[in-house]
Amino acid sequence: MRESSIRADVIELLADGELHSGEDLARQMQCSRTAIWKHLQQLQEFDLDVEAMAGRGYRLSRAIELLSHDKIRAGLAPDAAAAVESFELHAVTESTNQVLIAGDAATPGQMRIALAEYHTGGRGRRGRRWLSPFGSGLCLSVGWTFALTPPDLSALSLAAGVAVHRALSAWCPVGVGLKWPNDIVADNRKLGGLLINVQGESSGPITVVIGIGINIDTIDGLADHFDSDDSLRPASLDELAGGRDTSRNAVAAAIINSLFDVLQEFQVTGFAPLADEWRQQDAMCGREVRLRTGDRVQNGVAVGIDASGALLFDDGNNVTAVLAGDVTLRQMSSEATTGETA
Repeated sequence: MRESSIRADVIELLADGELHSGEDLARQMQCSRTAIWKHLQQLQEFDLDVEAMAGRGYRLSRAIELLSHDKIRAGLAPDAAAAVESFELHAVTESTNQVLIAGDAATPGQMRIALAEYHTGGRGRRGRRWLSPFGSGLCLSVGWTFALTPPDLSALSLAAGVAVHRALSAWCPVGVGLKWPNDIVADNRKLGGLLINVQGESSGPITVVIGIGINIDTIDGLADHFDSDDSLRPASLDELAGGRDTSRNAVAAAIINSLFDVLQEFQVTGFAPLADEWRQQDAMCGREVRLRTGDRVQNGVAVGIDASGALLFDDGNNVTAVLAGDVTLRQMSSEATTGETA
Protein backbone atom coordinates (compact mmCIF):
# COMPACT_ATOMS: atom_id res chain seq x y z
CA MET A 1 0.00 0.00 0.00
CA ARG A 2 1.34 3.42 -0.88
CA GLU A 3 2.46 5.58 2.04
CA SER A 4 0.11 8.42 1.05
CA SER A 5 -2.84 6.00 1.02
CA ILE A 6 -1.98 4.77 4.53
CA ARG A 7 -1.74 8.34 5.80
CA ALA A 8 -5.10 9.11 4.19
CA ASP A 9 -6.61 6.20 6.12
CA VAL A 10 -5.17 7.59 9.35
CA ILE A 11 -6.69 10.99 8.54
CA GLU A 12 -10.08 9.35 8.05
CA LEU A 13 -9.88 7.94 11.57
CA LEU A 14 -8.96 11.37 12.95
CA ALA A 15 -11.37 13.40 10.82
CA ASP A 16 -13.86 13.94 13.67
CA GLY A 17 -11.34 16.12 15.51
CA GLU A 18 -11.68 14.00 18.66
CA LEU A 19 -8.91 12.36 20.67
CA HIS A 20 -7.89 8.86 19.58
CA SER A 21 -5.39 6.76 21.51
CA GLY A 22 -2.34 5.38 19.74
CA GLU A 23 -3.42 1.91 20.77
CA ASP A 24 -6.85 2.32 19.19
CA LEU A 25 -5.41 3.75 15.98
CA ALA A 26 -2.89 0.90 15.75
CA ARG A 27 -5.65 -1.68 16.25
CA GLN A 28 -7.85 -0.18 13.54
CA MET A 29 -4.95 0.19 11.12
CA GLN A 30 -3.58 -3.27 12.02
CA CYS A 31 -0.08 -2.00 12.57
CA SER A 32 2.24 -1.10 15.44
CA ARG A 33 1.93 2.05 17.54
CA THR A 34 5.39 3.01 16.29
CA ALA A 35 4.09 2.87 12.70
CA ILE A 36 1.12 5.03 13.68
CA TRP A 37 3.42 7.59 15.28
CA LYS A 38 5.53 7.70 12.10
CA HIS A 39 2.50 8.28 9.90
CA LEU A 40 1.19 10.99 12.23
CA GLN A 41 4.52 12.79 12.00
CA GLN A 42 4.25 12.74 8.22
CA LEU A 43 0.79 14.32 8.07
CA GLN A 44 2.47 17.71 7.85
CA GLU A 45 3.12 16.76 4.21
CA PHE A 46 -0.63 17.28 3.76
CA ASP A 47 -0.51 20.61 5.62
CA LEU A 48 -2.26 19.12 8.65
CA ASP A 49 -1.45 19.76 12.31
CA VAL A 50 -1.72 16.84 14.75
CA GLU A 51 -1.95 17.52 18.47
CA ALA A 52 -0.42 14.88 20.75
CA MET A 53 -1.65 14.77 24.34
CA ALA A 54 0.45 12.64 26.69
CA GLY A 55 -1.45 9.63 28.00
CA ARG A 56 -4.58 10.52 26.03
CA GLY A 57 -3.83 10.25 22.34
CA TYR A 58 -3.86 12.27 19.16
CA ARG A 59 -6.25 14.55 17.34
CA LEU A 60 -6.30 16.89 14.38
CA SER A 61 -6.23 20.59 15.21
CA ARG A 62 -9.47 20.91 13.23
CA ALA A 63 -12.22 18.47 12.30
CA ILE A 64 -12.58 17.60 8.60
CA GLU A 65 -15.70 16.91 6.58
CA LEU A 66 -14.45 14.28 4.16
CA LEU A 67 -15.81 14.21 0.64
CA SER A 68 -18.51 11.59 0.06
CA HIS A 69 -19.47 10.08 -3.28
CA ASP A 70 -22.98 9.33 -1.98
CA LYS A 71 -23.57 12.80 -0.50
CA ILE A 72 -22.43 14.57 -3.65
CA ARG A 73 -24.55 12.30 -5.83
CA ALA A 74 -27.56 12.97 -3.61
CA GLY A 75 -27.13 16.71 -4.12
CA LEU A 76 -27.14 16.54 -7.92
CA ALA A 77 -30.17 17.61 -9.93
CA PRO A 78 -31.76 14.70 -11.84
CA ASP A 79 -30.52 15.85 -15.26
CA ALA A 80 -26.98 16.46 -13.99
CA ALA A 81 -26.92 13.11 -12.16
CA ALA A 82 -28.03 11.31 -15.33
CA ALA A 83 -25.17 12.95 -17.24
CA VAL A 84 -22.39 11.70 -14.92
CA GLU A 85 -20.42 9.21 -16.98
CA SER A 86 -17.72 8.59 -14.37
CA PHE A 87 -17.04 9.82 -10.84
CA GLU A 88 -13.63 9.47 -9.19
CA LEU A 89 -12.93 10.46 -5.61
CA HIS A 90 -9.28 10.45 -4.54
CA ALA A 91 -7.76 11.02 -1.13
CA VAL A 92 -4.47 12.21 -2.65
CA THR A 93 -3.54 12.83 -6.26
CA GLU A 94 -1.15 15.05 -8.15
CA SER A 95 -3.95 16.86 -10.00
CA THR A 96 -7.59 16.09 -10.71
CA ASN A 97 -7.18 17.73 -14.11
CA GLN A 98 -4.39 15.28 -14.93
CA VAL A 99 -6.52 12.36 -13.71
CA LEU A 100 -9.16 13.21 -16.32
CA ILE A 101 -6.70 14.14 -19.07
CA ALA A 102 -5.06 10.73 -18.70
CA GLY A 103 -8.40 8.93 -19.03
CA ASP A 104 -10.95 8.57 -21.78
CA ALA A 105 -12.67 11.64 -23.19
CA ALA A 106 -16.22 12.22 -22.02
CA THR A 107 -19.05 11.29 -24.34
CA PRO A 108 -20.64 14.48 -25.75
CA GLY A 109 -23.29 15.70 -23.33
CA GLN A 110 -21.86 13.65 -20.45
CA MET A 111 -19.55 14.60 -17.58
CA ARG A 112 -16.50 12.89 -16.13
CA ILE A 113 -15.87 14.07 -12.59
CA ALA A 114 -12.80 13.85 -10.37
CA LEU A 115 -12.34 15.22 -6.87
CA ALA A 116 -9.50 14.99 -4.38
CA GLU A 117 -9.00 15.77 -0.73
CA TYR A 118 -5.43 16.90 -1.44
CA HIS A 119 -3.33 17.87 -4.45
CA THR A 120 0.39 17.15 -4.44
CA GLY A 121 1.09 18.98 -7.70
CA GLY A 122 -1.85 21.14 -8.71
CA ARG A 123 -0.91 24.11 -10.88
CA GLY A 124 -2.57 27.21 -12.19
CA ARG A 125 -1.68 30.13 -14.39
CA ARG A 126 2.05 30.87 -14.79
CA GLY A 127 2.90 27.67 -12.89
CA ARG A 128 1.67 28.82 -9.49
CA ARG A 129 0.99 26.09 -6.96
CA TRP A 130 -2.48 25.41 -5.61
CA LEU A 131 -2.21 25.35 -1.81
CA SER A 132 -5.07 23.70 0.05
CA PRO A 133 -4.51 21.61 3.19
CA PHE A 134 -6.06 18.14 3.19
CA GLY A 135 -9.84 18.34 3.42
CA SER A 136 -10.00 22.15 3.65
CA GLY A 137 -11.10 23.19 0.18
CA LEU A 138 -12.54 21.84 -3.01
CA CYS A 139 -10.33 20.34 -5.73
CA LEU A 140 -12.77 19.44 -8.50
CA SER A 141 -12.37 18.72 -12.22
CA VAL A 142 -15.06 18.11 -14.82
CA GLY A 143 -14.41 16.61 -18.24
CA TRP A 144 -16.73 17.51 -21.13
CA THR A 145 -16.68 17.00 -24.90
CA PHE A 146 -18.14 19.41 -27.45
CA ALA A 147 -19.07 17.49 -30.62
CA LEU A 148 -18.65 20.75 -32.55
CA THR A 149 -16.41 23.63 -31.50
CA PRO A 150 -18.66 26.15 -29.72
CA PRO A 151 -18.55 29.89 -30.41
CA ASP A 152 -16.05 31.83 -28.27
CA LEU A 153 -14.24 28.74 -26.96
CA SER A 154 -11.51 31.02 -25.58
CA ALA A 155 -14.11 32.44 -23.15
CA LEU A 156 -14.92 29.06 -21.60
CA SER A 157 -13.12 29.98 -18.37
CA LEU A 158 -15.37 33.06 -18.04
CA ALA A 159 -18.48 30.94 -18.66
CA ALA A 160 -17.28 28.47 -16.03
CA GLY A 161 -16.74 31.40 -13.67
CA VAL A 162 -20.38 32.38 -14.14
CA ALA A 163 -21.38 28.81 -13.26
CA VAL A 164 -19.29 28.82 -10.08
CA HIS A 165 -20.59 32.24 -9.08
CA ARG A 166 -24.18 31.05 -9.47
CA ALA A 167 -23.48 28.06 -7.26
CA LEU A 168 -21.72 30.04 -4.54
CA SER A 169 -24.55 32.59 -4.38
CA ALA A 170 -26.44 30.08 -2.23
CA TRP A 171 -23.84 30.71 0.49
CA CYS A 172 -22.76 34.27 -0.38
CA PRO A 173 -25.62 36.21 -2.00
CA VAL A 174 -23.43 39.34 -2.20
CA GLY A 175 -19.74 40.16 -2.07
CA VAL A 176 -18.31 37.52 -4.42
CA GLY A 177 -17.00 38.70 -7.79
CA LEU A 178 -15.17 37.49 -10.89
CA LYS A 179 -11.67 38.56 -11.92
CA TRP A 180 -10.62 38.13 -15.54
CA PRO A 181 -9.93 35.57 -16.76
CA ASN A 182 -10.32 32.79 -14.20
CA ASP A 183 -10.52 33.88 -10.55
CA ILE A 184 -13.31 33.99 -7.96
CA VAL A 185 -12.69 36.90 -5.59
CA ALA A 186 -14.13 38.63 -2.54
CA ASP A 187 -13.01 41.78 -0.77
CA ASN A 188 -9.83 42.05 -2.89
CA ARG A 189 -8.94 38.47 -1.95
CA LYS A 190 -9.09 35.21 -3.83
CA LEU A 191 -11.78 32.67 -3.03
CA GLY A 192 -10.99 30.29 -5.87
CA GLY A 193 -9.99 29.88 -9.45
CA LEU A 194 -10.24 27.82 -12.61
CA LEU A 195 -7.80 26.15 -14.97
CA ILE A 196 -8.95 24.70 -18.30
CA ASN A 197 -7.21 22.18 -20.53
CA VAL A 198 -8.40 21.88 -24.13
CA GLN A 199 -7.67 19.10 -26.62
CA GLY A 200 -9.06 18.39 -30.07
CA GLU A 201 -9.41 19.57 -33.63
CA SER A 202 -10.42 23.12 -34.52
CA SER A 203 -13.65 21.89 -36.09
CA GLY A 204 -14.40 19.46 -33.27
CA PRO A 205 -14.77 17.35 -31.35
CA ILE A 206 -13.20 19.37 -28.54
CA THR A 207 -12.52 17.81 -25.14
CA VAL A 208 -12.12 20.14 -22.16
CA VAL A 209 -11.19 19.53 -18.56
CA ILE A 210 -12.32 22.29 -16.21
CA GLY A 211 -10.43 22.40 -12.93
CA ILE A 212 -12.00 24.33 -10.07
CA GLY A 213 -10.40 25.13 -6.75
CA ILE A 214 -12.36 26.78 -3.93
CA ASN A 215 -11.11 27.76 -0.47
CA ILE A 216 -13.84 26.58 1.90
CA ASP A 217 -12.43 26.33 5.43
CA THR A 218 -10.48 29.15 7.04
CA ILE A 219 -6.92 27.98 7.68
CA ASP A 220 -4.92 30.22 10.00
CA GLY A 221 -1.50 31.12 8.67
CA LEU A 222 -2.08 29.73 5.17
CA ALA A 223 -1.12 33.03 3.53
CA ASP A 224 2.34 32.78 5.13
CA HIS A 225 3.17 29.98 2.68
CA PHE A 226 2.70 32.13 -0.43
CA ASP A 227 5.79 33.39 -2.13
CA SER A 228 4.54 35.37 -5.12
CA ASP A 229 4.13 39.13 -4.99
CA ASP A 230 1.70 39.89 -7.80
CA SER A 231 -1.72 38.59 -6.87
CA LEU A 232 -4.37 38.30 -4.17
CA ARG A 233 -4.38 36.88 -0.67
CA PRO A 234 -6.83 34.08 0.19
CA ALA A 235 -10.46 34.27 1.26
CA SER A 236 -12.54 31.31 2.39
CA LEU A 237 -16.19 30.46 1.89
CA ASP A 238 -16.93 29.85 5.55
CA GLU A 239 -15.82 33.36 6.56
CA LEU A 240 -18.00 34.88 3.82
CA ALA A 241 -21.09 32.73 4.34
CA GLY A 242 -22.43 34.49 7.43
CA GLY A 243 -22.94 31.35 9.48
CA ARG A 244 -24.41 29.22 6.70
CA ASP A 245 -23.24 25.59 6.70
CA THR A 246 -20.46 25.41 4.10
CA SER A 247 -20.53 21.65 3.56
CA ARG A 248 -17.84 20.69 1.07
CA ASN A 249 -20.10 17.98 -0.34
CA ALA A 250 -22.98 20.43 -0.82
CA VAL A 251 -20.68 22.99 -2.48
CA ALA A 252 -19.32 20.32 -4.83
CA ALA A 253 -22.82 19.22 -5.86
CA ALA A 254 -23.97 22.81 -6.40
CA ILE A 255 -21.00 23.61 -8.65
CA ILE A 256 -21.46 20.44 -10.71
CA ASN A 257 -25.16 21.23 -11.19
CA SER A 258 -24.45 24.80 -12.25
CA LEU A 259 -21.55 23.87 -14.51
CA PHE A 260 -23.67 21.26 -16.29
CA ASP A 261 -26.33 23.88 -17.06
CA VAL A 262 -23.77 26.40 -18.34
CA LEU A 263 -21.93 23.84 -20.49
CA GLN A 264 -25.17 22.85 -22.18
CA GLU A 265 -25.89 26.49 -22.97
CA PHE A 266 -22.33 27.32 -23.99
CA GLN A 267 -22.09 24.50 -26.52
CA VAL A 268 -24.99 26.02 -28.47
CA THR A 269 -24.68 29.79 -28.02
CA GLY A 270 -21.13 30.40 -26.79
CA PHE A 271 -20.33 33.12 -24.28
CA ALA A 272 -22.37 36.05 -25.60
CA PRO A 273 -25.59 35.29 -23.63
CA LEU A 274 -23.50 34.98 -20.45
CA ALA A 275 -21.44 38.13 -20.99
CA ASP A 276 -23.80 40.54 -19.21
CA GLU A 277 -24.01 38.24 -16.19
CA TRP A 278 -20.21 38.12 -16.03
CA ARG A 279 -20.04 41.92 -16.31
CA GLN A 280 -22.41 42.29 -13.34
CA GLN A 281 -19.85 40.44 -11.20
CA ASP A 282 -16.72 42.05 -12.70
CA ALA A 283 -14.46 42.86 -9.76
CA MET A 284 -11.91 44.84 -11.78
CA CYS A 285 -13.87 47.09 -14.10
CA GLY A 286 -12.74 50.71 -13.72
CA ARG A 287 -9.74 49.84 -11.57
CA GLU A 288 -6.03 50.38 -12.13
CA VAL A 289 -4.36 47.13 -13.11
CA ARG A 290 -1.07 45.68 -14.25
CA LEU A 291 -1.31 43.52 -17.39
CA ARG A 292 1.30 40.90 -18.20
CA THR A 293 1.27 39.41 -21.70
CA GLY A 294 4.31 37.23 -22.24
CA ASP A 295 7.32 39.27 -21.16
CA ARG A 296 5.52 42.59 -21.55
CA VAL A 297 4.06 44.39 -18.52
CA GLN A 298 1.73 47.40 -18.87
CA ASN A 299 -0.12 49.61 -16.42
CA GLY A 300 -3.61 50.82 -17.24
CA VAL A 301 -7.28 50.52 -16.38
CA ALA A 302 -9.55 47.50 -16.88
CA VAL A 303 -12.73 48.72 -18.58
CA GLY A 304 -14.71 45.48 -18.82
CA ILE A 305 -14.96 42.71 -21.41
CA ASP A 306 -16.29 42.48 -24.93
CA ALA A 307 -18.95 40.02 -26.16
CA SER A 308 -16.33 37.33 -26.79
CA GLY A 309 -14.87 37.56 -23.27
CA ALA A 310 -11.71 39.51 -24.14
CA LEU A 311 -10.47 41.99 -21.51
CA LEU A 312 -10.81 45.63 -22.51
CA PHE A 313 -7.63 47.37 -21.39
CA ASP A 314 -7.11 51.14 -21.45
CA ASP A 315 -3.42 52.08 -21.42
CA GLY A 316 -4.22 55.80 -21.40
CA ASN A 317 -4.01 56.15 -25.16
CA ASN A 318 -6.01 53.26 -26.58
CA VAL A 319 -8.48 50.61 -25.49
CA THR A 320 -7.44 47.17 -26.71
CA ALA A 321 -9.08 43.76 -26.46
CA VAL A 322 -6.79 41.28 -24.70
CA LEU A 323 -7.46 37.59 -25.37
CA ALA A 324 -4.81 36.12 -23.07
CA GLY A 325 -2.71 37.48 -20.24
CA ASP A 326 -2.40 37.87 -16.50
CA VAL A 327 -3.92 40.90 -14.80
CA THR A 328 -3.52 42.08 -11.21
CA LEU A 329 -4.74 45.09 -9.27
CA ARG A 330 -1.87 47.56 -9.01
CA GLN A 331 -2.55 48.27 -5.32
CA MET A 332 -2.35 44.54 -4.65
CA SER A 333 1.02 44.09 -6.35
CA SER A 334 2.94 43.91 -3.08
CA GLU A 335 0.78 41.18 -1.56
CA ALA A 336 1.24 37.43 -1.67
CA THR A 337 -0.63 35.13 -3.98
CA THR A 338 -3.18 32.52 -3.02
CA GLY A 339 -3.08 29.03 -4.36
CA GLU A 340 -4.04 28.35 -7.93
CA THR A 341 -6.44 25.88 -9.46
CA ALA A 342 -6.65 22.23 -10.13
